[in-house]
Amino acid sequence: NPATPARGYVQFDVNTPDDRGVHIKKGTEMYADDPEGQGRDIVFETERSFDATPAKIDQILLVDAKKDIVEEADFSEGPVGFFGASPEKNIQRHEVCIGHPDALPVRQPCAVEIRPVMSVGMMTDKVIGRLTDPGFARWEYFDGENWLPFDEVRADNEIIVAVKRSDRPICRQDADSPYMVRCSMSGGEDRSDILVQGIDLRTRLLEEWTNPDEMFYNDRPVDVASGGYCFGRQPVSYDCFYIASDEALGKRGAQISLTLQMRTIVDRQITPEQMYEFNKFIVDKNDKVIRVEEIYISEVIWEYWNGSGWRPLRPSGDVNPFSCRREGQMSLTFVCPEDIRKAEVNAHENYWIRARVAFVENNFSLTGDRLLPFAREVKLTYSYSALLPAREIQTRNNGETSRFSGAGPIGQDIVLYRAFKPEPPCVYLRFDRPLRGYPVNLYFRLAGQFEEERDVEFQALTRTGFRKIKTQNGTDGFSDSGIVSLFLGEATEKGVFFGLEGYWLRLVDNGQRRQEKPPLPVENIEMNVVDVVQQRREEELRFPTGTYEAVRVLRLENTPVQSCEVWVDEL
Repeated sequence: NPATPARGYVQFDVNTPDDRGVHIKKGTEMYADDPEGQGRDIVFETERSFDATPAKIDQILLVDAKKDIVEEADFSEGPVGFFGASPEKNIQRHEVCIGHPDALPVRQPCAVEIRPVMSVGMMTDKVIGRLTDPGFARWEYFDGENWLPFDEVRADNEIIVAVKRSDRPICRQDADSPYMVRCSMSGGEDRSDILVQGIDLRTRLLEEWTNPDEMFYNDRPVDVASGGYCFGRQPVSYDCFYIASDEALGKRGAQISLTLQMRTIVDRQITPEQMYEFNKFIVDKNDKVIRVEEIYISEVIWEYWNGSGWRPLRPSGDVNPFSCRREGQMSLTFVCPEDIRKAEVNAHENYWIRARVAFVENNFSLTGDRLLPFAREVKLTYSYSALLPAREIQTRNNGETSRFSGAGPIGQDIVLYRAFKPEPPCVYLRFDRPLRGYPVNLYFRLAGQFEEERDVEFQALTRTGFRKIKTQNGTDGFSDSGIVSLFLGEATEKGVFFGLEGYWLRLVDNGQRRQEKPPLPVENIEMNVVDVVQQRREEELRFPTGTYEAVRVLRLENTPVQSCEVWVDEL
């Protein structure tokens, strides 16, 4: 029987800064140790020529456009199902995050009103309907630990109203992130794009009023629940009454309403008997005693902190609710300044306003009645007269993230939702370096053998997009493990897909254009693999012959012989 040489595969490791790699010729010899330990090298030869590339596969993504699934392949967990991305491992996201540093920090139950500014060609009713459809859109806020869904989402004409009925706050994810709400989109029969040119929003409290966070008279706390003296028991000029509210006073540009339930406490310095005896009041003809003077706060100045100092605040309404001219509810309103900043008052950092005593009538009277303002209750609220442009918009579609910042018009279309274009299941291979060679070899190790062959098309990223490339497929249509040779006359181009930059190949299962097929289990893909055979070429041997040596026997030094050529010089 003729000798049968050993065959197998060999992988070349290329270490060169040149992207062109190294050309390996057919017949290149390599040596393996003798498994029997006889000290003889076993020689193998490559059976074909190829270009060994230094490019390496950085990432493999499985994409099913029809099912809107993207899966990152991980061979360490076992065979990966090519052309059958798993919904359980789906990393596909369609999200839009809308941020505003002032409007969104809210602890109390509130409603967030969102109005997309539609791009040309977008139908407002249709888009608002999709974004308020619970089968397509899920609106959420971050409470400091998790993303929680809003309790209710509804459409109000051109506005999306997301209602939060819990006391969980809307928080930032970290110190560098803005306050945001998020809309995650998936499913639905309508897979058309959603394009906007901007997003406006505002918030409002479900309960009309909110309590201050803290109150102080100078450096003394005033109880928020039970109230207290606004300026102590002996008010003097420059005494201050501080009110803090992160909920309301941080809403720059909003109309702030402040209500105080006031009570007047009268502090008499002397009794009526003492007044008559020691002051000798004059009695008129009608025997009426002239009343003593009242000591009260006749003028206050409202101020806010702008980061460098206390600046005047110009409210309207009951500007001086501390004059004790009347009791009951006092109300004043003002527009929250754009330059208000957090201040530290008595070691408490917050948004603060203060009322500072400017003048006390009859303050030096020794006999007058001192009228002391006592605040039984203090409440605040805010309202926006118009929706505000979002300061931050972040979108994520098909692995690509876009970010738009600033308070002005965006000036371009923003893609809130974009699904994949219809195509059969694909496998994307991302390489760290350009891929070039004629050919480049990839070895596909499958988890078994399969009867059905697949029509897999290989495409390379070029300047004009993905283009089909010529291949020589040694896997029998991916029915068995084997080498696929890619003929790449030009290097692949760099591109960004799924938010990842690299050099890309794409495998398309054209057979699934007609009929869905089960996934193809692949155990690994290895670069620069070539088939080899156990043989070596001997040096040319020459044998002299004499006259009439017709039956001359020539003996070769090395056997067995796979093939040989005999040349006779008849001269």
